[in-house]
Amino acid sequence: MITRSPYPGNIIPGSKLDPVATGYVSHLWAANSAGVGPYHVNNYSVALPITFPYKNFSDRVDYQVTDRLRASGRFSMFRTPITTSNPTGSDYYVSDRGSQRDSTSFSGDLTYTLSARTVINARGEYHSFIDAAKPGALYTVDGWGKIWPNSSFYKQIFADPSVPVLLPRMSITGNDGGTRNFNMGPGGGYWDQRPTANSIDLKVAQQRGSHYLKFGFETRGNDSAQGLILSNPGFGFYANPTANTYVNPNTRLSGDGFATFLIGAVAPTNGGASDWDSSATPRCRPSTS
Repeated sequence: MITRSPYPGNIIPGSKLDPVATGYVSHLWAANSAGVGPYHVNNYSVALPITFPYKNFSDRVDYQVTDRLRASGRFSMFRTPITTSNPTGSDYYVSDRGSQRDSTSFSGDLTYTLSARTVINARGEYHSFIDAAKPGALYTVDGWGKIWPNSSFYKQIFADPSVPVLLPRMSITGNDGGTRNFNMGPGGGYWDQRPTANSIDLKVAQQRGSHYLKFGFETRGNDSAQGLILSNPGFGFYANPTANTYVNPNTRLSGDGFATFLIGAVAPTNGGASDWDSSATPRCRPSTS
């Protein structure tokens, strides 16, 4: 049986603490309740108001240019910037509830009576929609540099300016190996969808005796630019690296996910090594110590 020796007094020496972990812990806020369980999770509870303003404008104009030419146009829009606050006061723990829901559309129509039997109609239309995440507060790429001063792996993540710069989320798994005990840092995910559509059509109609003839053309275009991240990038920690053995450890009896986090021993949790998010992380250390 291969066993590990616990730290004296079952206390992690200060020299062994990971600087990234201590940085996160130092930004925790004061509890306002006892919490639940041995970790005292959910020991801070406050109301989180979320604002849903809705602004809608729509207008239509009809204009008789001449006896033969009639024009009309329509414009409409709505704006819904969903915002919330950060009751913790810590830039390490921000709300991910904010979002942007905007829509704009306009159309135009021209009808020209060429003769008593022939009518020409032209119409164009365009509409767009924005459905995008807007986190309550943003960090900076320089901030990532302060956490990982000797690495720039994170820069490729934020090469696209539309990706919000948030601190990585630290996920602590319970001793059963599967339950997510708690998370530190912004969670949720990120999405940015901006579909647009347009159309143009031209039609000529003519009455010939008992026959009504129509011909013309129509074009339609659609674009659906979007980005989706299911969860904020982060690292996972579970009990195995701090258990009394690394050979099939019984983590219900030894080992602790939070202790694993404090020493910076990152390992995959509930996922494959190819994943890199809050629930599955690569096998690497997040610190430079």
